[in-house]
Amino acid sequence: MGEYPLTIQRLEEATNGRIDNDRYFPFVAVDDGRVVGFFTLRHPEGVNDELRFGFVIVDPEIRGKGYGKKMLQLGLKFAFEVYGVTKVSLGVFENNPNAYHCYFAVGFRETGEVEWYEMGDRKWKCIVMEIKSI
Repeated sequence: MGEYPLTIQRLEEATNGRIDNDRYFPFVAVDDGRVVGFFTLRHPEGVNDELRFGFVIVDPEIRGKGYGKKMLQLGLKFAFEVYGVTKVSLGVFENNPNAYHCYFAVGFRETGEVEWYEMGDRKWKCIVMEIKSI
């Protein structure tokens, strides 16, 4: 993803050109007319029966009020009930315990897989989690 923290410009670059792609689904979460968050669902490369969450972002001013869980629940509903996949996965950075606990509370469990991402001059450990039904 490049530099951290993620900027609006970098997020736009990462999602630009994918809107019309049938393997990539960006969502904006709105509550009472106010944008409260954003997330994407996408098919991992070469996989058709799985969607993967990405860019799960909640407005920092309203974190801790349940919006993250609700966004994930709505994304899972779309993935399983509307789109019909059998599994949904995500990656969470080890240094983000609040996100980890949110994902765990919704039903995601660790797969035992780990991914590594370079962030500047450091490598960040990313824990892979999945859920197979809601």
